[in-house]
Amino acid sequence: MVDLVLPDPTCVTPRITPDDLTYFFKPNSLNRVSISVINECGIIHDTLAYIFVSDTPKVRVSVPAMACEGVGTAYMRVLNKPAEPVRYAFELTEYLDSSSYYISIYNPSKVYSYSQTGILPDTFYFTDYYFKGGRKYLASLSVIGACGSVDVYDTIHIPSGVGISLSKPKAYASPINGATSIQLNAHISIADSFRWEPTTWLNRTDTTVVISTPEDSIEYWLIAKYGSCMATDTVKIVYNRVANAGVSDTLCFTTDSVLLGNSYDMSIFLGCLYYIGGTEFYDMYKTYTYSDPGYFRYFTHFMMHLERINDWSNCGAIFLDNFKHQVYRRQIMNAPWFKEYYLNFMQMTDPDMAAFDLFVTGINGNSEWQNNLDAQGDWGSHQMCTEAMFEAYNAFLGAHLAEVSCTWSKVENEEIVPISHGDEWFVLADKLEQSTLYIQQVKTLAVIQ
Repeated sequence: MVDLVLPDPTCVTPRITPDDLTYFFKPNSLNRVSISVINECGIIHDTLAYIFVSDTPKVRVSVPAMACEGVGTAYMRVLNKPAEPVRYAFELTEYLDSSSYYISIYNPSKVYSYSQTGILPDTFYFTDYYFKGGRKYLASLSVIGACGSVDVYDTIHIPSGVGISLSKPKAYASPINGATSIQLNAHISIADSFRWEPTTWLNRTDTTVVISTPEDSIEYWLIAKYGSCMATDTVKIVYNRVANAGVSDTLCFTTDSVLLGNSYDMSIFLGCLYYIGGTEFYDMYKTYTYSDPGYFRYFTHFMMHLERINDWSNCGAIFLDNFKHQVYRRQIMNAPWFKEYYLNFMQMTDPDMAAFDLFVTGINGNSEWQNNLDAQGDWGSHQMCTEAMFEAYNAFLGAHLAEVSCTWSKVENEEIVPISHGDEWFVLADKLEQSTLYIQQVKTLAVIQ
C-alpha cells in the first residue's frame, strides 16, 4: 500500500487548508489516505480513507497447444487477472485451415460463447463443448472493467480429425429402383489408424472410400486414432422403400408442364422389350391390347408387387438385375423426346401401341443408349420369360391389383390438393403455374410411403 502521509508532515497555517488535494495514483494500486488536524487546544482530529485505483484490464491467457477431440479436453488459463469484478466472455470459433477444409465442410463445428459478471476464474474449462478434430480453434476472452475493455485470444489445435461425405444421402428400395450403391468418402487429417463401424453392406473396410449397398436405413461411424486421441464422425443413409418422387427424379421441363416420378416404370420397361423384340414382342401382346387397349394400364403396379418380382428372379436378364442396374433408365427418361412418348403411351387407346415406335426412334438417335440396350441380349434370351410374365400379369390383375396403388397431390396455398389425373400413375404429367411441392404416395404389401 502507498501511504500518502509524508514522513515529515508539513504544518500549514490554521484555517487555510485547501478544500481539494490532487494526487496522481499508480494504476491498479490500493491507497491509504489520511488527514490530521490539531486545534489550538492541542486536540487532534483525523480521518482515514482507502482508495483503489482501477485501470484498463490487463489480462493474459494460456491454452494447451494441442488437445484431443472430445468434451472438456481443452481449457483456458487466465493470468494477471483483475481483482475486482468484471464483465467477461469466453468464446470459441473454428479457425479455417486449408489442411482440414473437407473435414470442416462435412463435419462443421459450432460457435461457442459463455458470458458472466464476477471475478474472473483462474482456469475456464469448456466442459459443455465438443472439440472436433482436424481443425484449429480460436479461443478468446473479452473483459470489460470500470475503466475500459480488453480482448485476448490464443489458438488450440485438435490435430486428429475425420469427416464423411456421401455421394447421395438416400437410397431407394427394390422393387422400385433395385439395390442402390452409395459411395462414402472419408476425410482424415492425422491418424495412426482408422476403422468403419458397422461393416454391414460395405464392400470393404480398409480404405477411405467405400461403397455401401444398403437394404435398410443405416448409420455409419468413422473412427480414427492418433496417439491417445480419437476422432469420430457419423453419417446416416436413409432407405426409402417405395416412394421416389422429387427434384432428382424430375424428367422433363417445358415452359408450362413437368414430368416427374419413378424411373422403375412400365413405360421404359415395355419400351426396352419392344426395342429388343420388335414385331415378335408385338405379336405376343397384340392379342391382349386388341381386346383391351388399356391392358398395360396397371403394369407398373405389377412390377412393384413383391411376390411378382420374386417370381422373375429365375429369368434374370432385363426382368430384374439388368433392368435395375444396367439399363440407362434415368438417362433415357431425361431425354427431350421422352415426355412426348410417355404422354402418348399413357393414353391407352391404341391397340397397336404405336407409342413404342417413338421410344425406338429416340433410342436409335443415341448410339450410347443403343449399345446399352443391345448389350442386354437378343429377343431369344427374353422370350420365355416374357411369356411367363404375361401369365403372371394376368393373374395379378385378377387377384392382386388392389394390393398396390399410387396417388399424387400437391401443396397450394398451404393446403394439400389431390391430383386426380395422377391416380394410379407412377410418373406424373402436370402443368405448372408456379413452384410446386408434389407428394407421391405409394402402397404395397410391404410398406406405405
